Amino acid sequence: MSITAGIVCVLLAAGAGAPSDEPRWSDEPDLKPGVEGPFGSAQDRPAARASSPPLSFDALPEPPKASDDARVKRFLGALAGGVVGLGASMALMPLGDNTGCFGGPCVSALQGFLGILAPLLTVGGAWLGYEVLGGDGGLVTPVLAMPPAILLALGLLSVAGAQDASTAVALLPMLVASGAFLVGGAAFSLDLRSRQLERLGAAASWGRAGAGRVAVTALVTMLAVGGAAGMSALLFALGQYSALGFVLVLAGASAGTLAAAAAAWGVHRALDGRGTFGAALVGLGIGWATTLAGVALYALSQGGFSTFSPLRNTSGTILLVELVAASAVFLPVLALEWSHTNAVEGSLPKFSLSAAPIPQGGMVAAAVRF
Repeated sequence: MSITAGIVCVLLAAGAGAPSDEPRWSDEPDLKPGVEGPFGSAQDRPAARASSPPLSFDALPEPPKASDDARVKRFLGALAGGVVGLGASMALMPLGDNTGCFGGPCVSALQGFLGILAPLLTVGGAWLGYEVLGGDGGLVTPVLAMPPAILLALGLLSVAGAQDASTAVALLPMLVASGAFLVGGAAFSLDLRSRQLERLGAAASWGRAGAGRVAVTALVTMLAVGGAAGMSALLFALGQYSALGFVLVLAGASAGTLAAAAAAWGVHRALDGRGTFGAALVGLGIGWATTLAGVALYALSQGGFSTFSPLRNTSGTILLVELVAASAVFLPVLALEWSHTNAVEGSLPKFSLSAAPIPQGGMVAAAVRF
């Protein structure tokens, strides 16, 4: 019996040293804690767990900051508000449906009013959505998106003229495209303005655009630009399409631009603004250039008398009037207010020291702005 037992032990030892097809520790699939396998549970295998590569947190993306989350939320709020404003104006358009005029489709008085109101409702909705979610961009800021959006709409009207599109259904895709551009531009301009104000910290209220200052400056700018345009038209009529007439128009337009910029800047400074004359001049120059580009696109949008459409003609006229108001009136005001905020930021002290009494004695604080 003892000899037999000894032989069995020798055979078992030889079998243990031979290669085996059974999985080793490194070949065994990972087990969840508490799950039994052929070699025991995962808690019984410390060596296997130690051999697995550690998780590297450096390779993971950095979690978004709270300020970035809030900025994205405000941006989406501006987008949503702009879409609601644009959708509301489009939904009201059928209320002014007309049977036609002069044998073709036309725009009724109500539809013309809604067409003028649509961009204002869009930028107003974007501003409201931004403000509701805690943003601070200013009511006049989203108007910055109107000139490029209107230029896009006038360009699309030129395409409509080439395609002889003369119905509201045919023009609807072009309206949606320019409206989407307007909504996105309004949200983007609000975000840029909010970033500029956030750099002021506790002094952000000093850099905001006062409603009264904006309104009075815009009114004076509108009167000055109207006077400059009237003087240019008078000189053009006196020149009778001659070379001297074009020289007079150029000189008159330049003098009128300088006078309008000076008037806007003077009123802005009189109402405690700190914007520069150069900012007003640049804003007005860009406004004039944008207006001239809009006039050229408006002329192209008509497509001649063979494809004349009262609907397209009225839409182009509405867009051109809004472009003049947004470019020649509000762009100088926006430039002045932006310059005002930069001037406030540049005048803030880099180092401040303050002291205040407290029940236990006193407190001294120093701050460095960078």
